[in-house]
Amino acid sequence: MGKVEQLVRANIMNGETIACAVPCHHLITAGVSNWAASALACALYAIHAEEEPLTCPSRRAFLDPDFEESVLRLCVECGAIVGILGQAVMSVDGFEWEAHRRQIVVTLCELMDSFVSTTSP
Repeated sequence: MGKVEQLVRANIMNGETIACAVPCHHLITAGVSNWAASALACALYAIHAEEEPLTCPSRRAFLDPDFEESVLRLCVECGAIVGILGQAVMSVDGFEWEAHRRQIVVTLCELMDSFVSTTSP
């Protein structure tokens, strides 16, 4: 958020304390960082699939609900705490995993698959 540091300092609760000073070329914001990362994965996949359709890896190389779930489960088993809840549970920033999976990850995967099926040679 260093690209908008002054706005964060002026308009966000505790902005003076939490504002990032490291700028970036392109700022991606989201209510949940996982959502921004997933959207970025989708964009990279779309670009690669369009530019190099014959060599583009499977969508699963970019975004895979099963892989995300296995990583989250391993984190929980190792005692990782969801900060907003203060518990080691299957959650993404306080959103129950199954709801997050169904509403965000699976929907993005469907969009990615649909995009590639309409742009493939």
